[in-house]
Amino acid sequence: MSILSDGKKNMHGGNIYPYLKETGSEPLDFSVNISPLPVPEEVKRAFIDEAEHLHRYPDTECTELREKLSVKYNVPAERIVIGNGASDLIYRIAYALKCKNVLMPVPAFSEYEAAFSVAGTKPEFYYTDGTKDFVIDSDLADAISPETDAVIMGVPANPSGKLVDDRTLSEILKKCSECGTYLILDECFLPFIKDGLSISTEDFNERVIIIRSFTKIFAMPGVRLGCCLCGAGELAEKIKKAGAPWQVSSMACKAGVAALEMDEYVKSVRRIVNTERSRLYDALEKAGARIVKSDADFILFQSDRLTEEEFIKRGIMIRNCGNFRGLDDTWHRIAVKSTEDNEALIATITDITGGGQG
Repeated sequence: MSILSDGKKNMHGGNIYPYLKETGSEPLDFSVNISPLPVPEEVKRAFIDEAEHLHRYPDTECTELREKLSVKYNVPAERIVIGNGASDLIYRIAYALKCKNVLMPVPAFSEYEAAFSVAGTKPEFYYTDGTKDFVIDSDLADAISPETDAVIMGVPANPSGKLVDDRTLSEILKKCSECGTYLILDECFLPFIKDGLSISTEDFNERVIIIRSFTKIFAMPGVRLGCCLCGAGELAEKIKKAGAPWQVSSMACKAGVAALEMDEYVKSVRRIVNTERSRLYDALEKAGARIVKSDADFILFQSDRLTEEEFIKRGIMIRNCGNFRGLDDTWHRIAVKSTEDNEALIATITDITGGGQG
């Protein structure tokens, strides 16, 4: 297979198109961390039905969706911004805050660094300890000072999948408040773990921003829909104005409204992920891989034999993590998918290793 022969690593998962062009078929894609269940039919129908109104401009305020989110998370609608996916909102936030510097625990989603760098902000890095599975600990709070304009972190983090504990998060929140530092919490994968937000209403002060995405939990990356919840209306307005108007389609908004009613779907996703994740742990451990026990719907592991190249030769895409700060090409990430898909992955692991340890 020549699609990886140029030596370039994909910046993100989900780039199936070179493979599709070369083979005429889709790979089994474990490189993207989305729900193992199909998009809910109600969400598909809401999207399709709204296509009857393509002649209308979208509502730039995304009023209906913001109102639904306001009720769900008990956050005033004027403090909610809707965006064209979480990535769009990360860039808007970077431009809106106009920070001199931003602190980010790494390894982390590469768009944090990319967005703030483009906005003229100096990224500073807090390297989590690989021997402790890259957990964000209370030492991060010690690294925050009055000179720290913002902190951005995943809850849970990507690619480790580790969820910061409540006590540590409280310490980070307290230090940010004391230093006048913005705290940006990327909660795109939190719905795979629990309902609600990672912080209490009391902690949701005017310098806190929470990012959410419909992409992951509802398996709808093609729709491009996310939101950020802000601790103050003025902050939300700045973030909204940092992007172009009409960024979010009417169909996306309707799909989002429908998705917010899918509580049973979300519970089913959590049950599947919890069960299937353990099976994948077992397969990776038997193959001799070092694994990071994840709280989310993906697993970070280290192996010299279970490589991106070996999987793609067998029609499966995984995520090489060599472009994450703090990791090298021996680190990889796989999604937790359906039982059937995971069986195919496990069989491929056995094929690569010959049934023995890698």
